[in-house]
Amino acid sequence: MKISKKQLKRIIQEEKASLNEAGLAHHGLFSEDYVYDLLSSEVDDFLRSEEGAPFLTSAEQDNIKRTVMAALQNILDDYGETR
Repeated sequence: MKISKKQLKRIIQEEKASLNEAGLAHHGLFSEDYVYDLLSSEVDDFLRSEEGAPFLTSAEQDNIKRTVMAALQNILDDYGETR
């Protein structure tokens, strides 16, 4: 049986979710792989919606970096110990 990359990602996400629900996994927020999975699915969706090259341009990479860093700063401002 062959499965696509998208199907494999979905299976992994479902398994991670079931482990989290059962209390058998650490919180995903502190896992680089978990955060990667969240962002990579958004990048995949973006690339499928755009016509052209199947990769991110330098400008798109810079926009993602700026957006992620701004979101992280907002989280730290809202939930950080010094708020």
